[in-house]
Amino acid sequence: MIKLKKLLILAVLVNFVITISPAWAQIPAINGEVDPDFNPNMIITDEELTNANTMSHEDIAAFLKNKSSSLANYEIIDPATGLNKTATEIIFQASQNYQINPRVLLVLLQKEQSLVENSTPTQYNFDWATGYARCDACDQNDP
Repeated sequence: MIKLKKLLILAVLVNFVITISPAWAQIPAINGEVDPDFNPNMIITDEELTNANTMSHEDIAAFLKNKSSSLANYEIIDPATGLNKTATEIIFQASQNYQINPRVLLVLLQKEQSLVENSTPTQYNFDWATGYARCDACDQNDP
């Protein structure tokens, strides 16, 4: 549950930083010209960020499998229930519980530790999956 809260807090912080960042440069379109409709101050709308229904559990599983992601087969024991949970279940449940777009969570996992496309992640990658606060496998007293 703590990990899910970390994901939500980080996603909110990322959205906040993105929306208040000054536009230092225009991003060119594919053809090399600046897209006149591009607004660097509006990367994602609140509606997109909080749309938890963009991907189903099955969509997330298929996406991870298509990317040959280690997350496609990743399981961990849920400390609250003692039962195995897949990465797909964790991502889907977090998106539903915290009303955050599962695509945002997938981007976060890729951005921080390359977990979507990394076929051989280390324990460190999993421990710092979202890059926030304290690693999941660290002692409670670690900074």
